[in-house]
Amino acid sequence: MSGRSSVISSDSSASACSSPSLSPFDASDSSGSRTSSFSGSSCSQFDDLTSLKNDAAHEFGSDEMTTIGKPRFDALNFAAQSLHAQSLAIAHASWRLAHHPFTRVAFADALSLLHDTIMPSTGRPGGKIVWTGVGKSGLIGRKLHATALSLGVPSCFLHPVEALHGDLGCVTPQQDIVIALSYSGGSPELVALLPHLERRGVKTVAMCGRRQEESDLGRASAAWIDCRTTISDDEEIEMEEQDMPVSTADVLPSLTAKKQLQQSESNWSISAKAPRPLLVDHHEASPTRLPAPTSSTTVALAMGDTLLLTLAQMCDLDAVVFGRNHPGGKIGEAIAPTLV
Repeated sequence: MSGRSSVISSDSSASACSSPSLSPFDASDSSGSRTSSFSGSSCSQFDDLTSLKNDAAHEFGSDEMTTIGKPRFDALNFAAQSLHAQSLAIAHASWRLAHHPFTRVAFADALSLLHDTIMPSTGRPGGKIVWTGVGKSGLIGRKLHATALSLGVPSCFLHPVEALHGDLGCVTPQQDIVIALSYSGGSPELVALLPHLERRGVKTVAMCGRRQEESDLGRASAAWIDCRTTISDDEEIEMEEQDMPVSTADVLPSLTAKKQLQQSESNWSISAKAPRPLLVDHHEASPTRLPAPTSSTTVALAMGDTLLLTLAQMCDLDAVVFGRNHPGGKIGEAIAPTLV
């Protein structure tokens, strides 16, 4: 036997256990249900947990041929590279916020608008942040809304479609501010909402992955949060001069997709090949170019959290406020002594 079942001994003389030597991964009872061959035994056949882990790592991290003649999917390297691609996207966003004048000014403008909404310098009442977005961006918006509430920042979430069917009433005219999330900056549902917000005298802050002038959402917004996951050629050169990694090729071996024909059947596989950058030419963390939101939502969440933490500091919303809003769980337990 090879693979995961290789850690199970079939030699009854080598073990005090009398249970069968079938693999728990393919054993089944008479009804066809999958069962464990070691269930009910007085001792475990997995005494050496390290061996099991090493065996699993070998199975999922090897480029050997499988027993059916197909190249083994190098899952561990693929997963590590995907995760690192997302960390690089955040590193690039951090670098731009620290060094890129346009990104810095835009972020400062957004903070100023938000601060003036929450704590207006005039005698008018303060407003709230209204988060909006669809799809995965909408889910990020919901999380940021929850974070805002825990920090003491007045907030609500508005689905852009429901907004056009009555929920627009949650937006207080000339008082609230809207933060709209869309990586492309062109989500039709959000674009359709913009003129209605303008008629209410409500300003919009765009969180998107294109420069402000490059999207409908950005052009219609009073401020912009830079959520780009890619870097320009000039930025790449500048980052390299500062010894910052610009792609997964700088840290991990890359994975490339190749098409293999085997017995007249087309099979896609992943194998370790020469390194190549991922983020320079694609905005998501997928070596196979699968466009599932990964780096884009990761950066949006990180930038949103950063925005809120900075805003909370500007508004003097400290740990006491947070603790009163978060009395439960381990977090509440840890903060409770400071509230006395």
